[in-house]
Amino acid sequence: MDFEHYSTARDFFYLSALLLGAGLGCILHRFRKKSTTHSKNMSITAGLCFFSGTAAALTAAVIFSDWMILREIPLYHLMGILAVIFILAFRFPGAAGFPLLLVSGIFIVLLASTCLRFPVIDDSGQVRVTKDGKGLIHVQPVLPNGENPVPSFSFEPSGEDDILEFRSVCISFPPEIPLIGGVSRGFIAEIRNNNTVLYPDTTAGSNSSSGPAFGRYNNKPGIMGLFFPFREASEKLEVKKLFPGASLTLFFEKTGDIHWR
Repeated sequence: MDFEHYSTARDFFYLSALLLGAGLGCILHRFRKKSTTHSKNMSITAGLCFFSGTAAALTAAVIFSDWMILREIPLYHLMGILAVIFILAFRFPGAAGFPLLLVSGIFIVLLASTCLRFPVIDDSGQVRVTKDGKGLIHVQPVLPNGENPVPSFSFEPSGEDDILEFRSVCISFPPEIPLIGGVSRGFIAEIRNNNTVLYPDTTAGSNSSSGPAFGRYNNKPGIMGLFFPFREASEKLEVKKLFPGASLTLFFEKTGDIHWR
């Protein structure tokens, strides 16, 4: 996995296996005993169309990876499984095709509701903490375009011994997994001042304390945390180390750890 566009090339590689299995399934479907001449011709035509798609997807995978994707041996195991499943689905559309469509739909919805809604970790700033001349602490998100929005929320610490704690949640999968593998995703799940929860404010509703700018951090694994390998990390900041007029930014690392800069 030492080339650019690995994820794109991998997904096209898997797509070529799916289309190849669909094409072979259509060709095998042509040999059913009850097949009519018309259904046989339709099966062959569909099979050839799928084979064309296979060639196109494989070509895209090769172009994006500069032929390196063909050397990724671990991918071939899952490709073989996917090809066999689609062969059975198109050879026996009634017995295997509908269940496969149902399972695939549930799988895609599950992915969309868990991993894909979380931002990708790219070692970028997540939260900026600033202390003004009056001693107020301002916590605001770091927007991708570098703009500085109005502070999402502010509070006055009870003393110089206060400690801010930021807790993050990260999820990642092996690079062989399609769609989501090889990319770490995460978010800031909670911010505490000593034992007081500043974000999210569970005493006033799920969105009342976040505001429009800070809303992109308002994600929780929920029940999906039981099925997906969410990893938690935390980082603390002593208020006395934050001088008036100074600011610190909390960064995500691709490993899921967080640190100050």
